[in-house]
Amino acid sequence: MVIDPEGLVRQQAGAHREVLVDVLDIDAVRRTRTYGTAGVSRPLVLLAERDRPVPLPAYGGALSAPPWARDHLDHPRHEAEERP
Repeated sequence: MVIDPEGLVRQQAGAHREVLVDVLDIDAVRRTRTYGTAGVSRPLVLLAERDRPVPLPAYGGALSAPPWARDHLDHPRHEAEERP
């Protein structure tokens, strides 16, 4: 399955083994990271660099702040907090 940065399915394999090839639109990735999915949600912005990783036991991993995330004090979640 190939899914674009907005979450839309671009290609889906059939019942048999198949190799799917698609073009990665880097500009679409940047737009989605900047403006969010459908231009309304930016869930990764909610993760600040100083936050602890969110455990994802079903996947055997954790969700942490992505490398491009910045710790914005103007974000509503961090307005009342002070920097460490």
